[in-house]
Amino acid sequence: MKKRLSMVFVVLLVLAGCSTSGNLYDYDDTKLKEGLEERAFQPRVPTKLPFDDGQADLNPPIELGEGQDDTVIMIDFTSSGEGNRNLMGLEIVKDIDVHSDMEYETVDIGELKGQFAETEAGNMVLNWKEDNMNYTLSYYKEQSDTEITKEDLIETAKSFE
Repeated sequence: MKKRLSMVFVVLLVLAGCSTSGNLYDYDDTKLKEGLEERAFQPRVPTKLPFDDGQADLNPPIELGEGQDDTVIMIDFTSSGEGNRNLMGLEIVKDIDVHSDMEYETVDIGELKGQFAETEAGNMVLNWKEDNMNYTLSYYKEQSDTEITKEDLIETAKSFE
């Protein structure tokens, strides 16, 4: 009996360790990548989103001043079906260090290290740096119907290609 209970416990631990949030949906990034081809740099973008029926809106280039144009790319990911209204933003800054006054906790994004924070309103922010690009992925709870977790946001970041 003791051996059987130990075996069940080990199986439960393995299943808990292997499970993911399961709340991500495939996202076809083909049109977004086509739009990014015209930009000065091509960042990685998600292939999965934490909500269904996601669409991307690539914002116009931001003019930062002479010699720095097109160093920032901003993308809004939305869904607008009934009961499925969601907003997530992605900001990518190339060759400029980005700093914030928010208090972050260090998290693992696959082999990368990132910084996660959640505001009092429940908005979530995940930052990481890769290939001289600073990524900021923000989920806006107040403008969204879907409840997501920190793990969902991290898994979304892991899906970037």
